[in-house]
Amino acid sequence: MIQAAGVFYRRGIKLAAMLLLLWPLGQPQAEVVRMGADDWCPYVCDPQMHDGKEGYLVDILRQAFALYGHRVETSLLPFARNVALNRNGQLQGIVGVYQGDVSSFYFPDNALGYSRNFFYVLKSSDWRYRNPESLDQIDKIGLVLQYHYANKAFVDYLQQHPDKADRITGNRPLLRNVRKLLVGRIDTLVEDKQVVEFWLNKLNMRSLVVPAGELSGPQPVYIAFSPELPESEARRYIQWLDEGVGQLRQSGELSAILQRYGLADWQLTED
Repeated sequence: MIQAAGVFYRRGIKLAAMLLLLWPLGQPQAEVVRMGADDWCPYVCDPQMHDGKEGYLVDILRQAFALYGHRVETSLLPFARNVALNRNGQLQGIVGVYQGDVSSFYFPDNALGYSRNFFYVLKSSDWRYRNPESLDQIDKIGLVLQYHYANKAFVDYLQQHPDKADRITGNRPLLRNVRKLLVGRIDTLVEDKQVVEFWLNKLNMRSLVVPAGELSGPQPVYIAFSPELPESEARRYIQWLDEGVGQLRQSGELSAILQRYGLADWQLTED
């Protein structure tokens, strides 16, 4: 009886060893993908300020990767810091960018929304943007360091008049620019319309700050992956994201995510 038990024990050890060898082939180990983001609600939100909401891009990314058994961690950091950490390999991607922001990164084929940049001024101001020459009438424009402004004439104007650009960094750059606008330190700010409208509604400030002309739009918004990644790894992440978004759209979960932020599917609104 003791000998038989030993045989069964040894066979059990061998079977367990074989299962351990075979398991990774059929069930890949879960990866943790570390992404950077800055507060750009409703694209990316600080959950401490927005009732636990992380932004629709983060929600999409988490759920798309979860379909393949992988987890996403996000760090809310100033935009320029996000870019630097991606370039030195400490982060694996960045959430909520234009291609012009980080052109050397790996981008998926499909955008995850569209952005329109507008000028905003105090309601008491009669200034409106019509062309770069209209900027001669004001002194300071609130911008964000390393943000891409997809209007060549505007960029050329700023290069010729660098003193007009008031570029800030740090967390919550829009709120800081709004404060500067309120106290007269800048005359106008440039930002994505959805972002400004989201904050004006949240802060009950629609009666104080108004749009003053469109700069650029619509620009596709992406989740991009670090250029320091091996290409095969970046392509794998892109595949998970593109295919995951397709599955979320087909199941109706994408619509449910967007509705939490008062948004509609960009394919329906931009086509």
